[in-house]
Amino acid sequence: MHPFAPRRHSNAQVPARALGGSREPLSLPEDRQTVPAGLASWFVHALRLARGTPEIGVREALAAPELFMVRIPRAWPLRYPFLEQLVEEGCRVVFRIRP
Repeated sequence: MHPFAPRRHSNAQVPARALGGSREPLSLPEDRQTVPAGLASWFVHALRLARGTPEIGVREALAAPELFMVRIPRAWPLRYPFLEQLVEEGCRVVFRIRP
């Protein structure tokens, strides 16, 4: 059989999930890699830079679709020289660039 023959004429078995035939997602939340606590601030900083915003909330960072492949811990030590953590009115916790 010719290598570029249509798939319907080949005997190759391709999982329906790979072709989008199944309603299951290709990656599941439990497939995400957990970010070590020491790198969490780096990921939040990278997210803030990618979005071009002066600040980003902790909740926003934890639910960011840009970081779909990693799981950021809910709490981590802030030993990162470029970000400062602030608590705004209403108890919203945000990260800003350290002046």
